[in-house]
Amino acid sequence: MKRSLMSIFALAILAVVGCGTDSSETTSQSASLSESSEVSMKEKQSFETKMEKQIDGLQTQVDQMFDQLKESSGDAADKFRTEMDSLKEQLTGLQSEYEKMKDSSGEMWTEAKAKTETLWNHVSTSANEKAAELKANFESWSEQASDKLDELREKAADAIAPEKSGG
Repeated sequence: MKRSLMSIFALAILAVVGCGTDSSETTSQSASLSESSEVSMKEKQSFETKMEKQIDGLQTQVDQMFDQLKESSGDAADKFRTEMDSLKEQLTGLQSEYEKMKDSSGEMWTEAKAKTETLWNHVSTSANEKAAELKANFESWSEQASDKLDELREKAADAIAPEKSGG
């Protein structure tokens, strides 16, 4: 009986010591998971801040292009406005996806981040292409306007010249 009690006591001690080891391992694992969550939270905040600044900058760029188009007329400008409307819709989609990403977490956030990055690459590339195209069009429109102005000045000078010589 004494021997059975000693065996039970020894098993109880081993169980407590064994649980203590598992407990410290569990605590260590919990600490690792906590640190991993903190890193993920930092990564999430950093990415979201960066993306928000990029989207705001792109929104400003698109708004500036629309402002420049207000002064333009003609078929080319109308076509460009239509393309810019499409770009604005894409930007709205990017902003919507960004908001979904901010509201998600874990694996869903990782997936939303990838989708947001893909949309960002597409929309920012389109915006840069449109900005370059707009600049080229403005240079062309400016040359055409300058040529038209020169032509009108010549016609005005010709119209005034006969009156001066006849008077």
